[in-house]
Amino acid sequence: MILLSQALASAPNLKELDVSLNEIGPNGFRHLCDVLPVTNIETLVCNKNFLGDEILQVFATVICGEAGTGATKIRRFDFSSCKLNDSGLFFLINAL
Repeated sequence: MILLSQALASAPNLKELDVSLNEIGPNGFRHLCDVLPVTNIETLVCNKNFLGDEILQVFATVICGEAGTGATKIRRFDFSSCKLNDSGLFFLINAL
């Protein structure tokens, strides 16, 4: 996932990223979140990956720009079948 994150930082024309069914896990998704603010990705699809509720707190912080890097361009995201609980969704709702 680190290599993908590095490649995304140098892909300014990429608008949509689908990492569904890739078992990226919380650590891989955290690397992705680190690079999202410097990309032009507008749609992120992450279906059927186990992420956990804590990682959604990180994602919510990143999409709002609270991580100190400015808000991302993410306008649409899909976390279907990621085994999320109410606490993870709470972070997303508050970010929006």
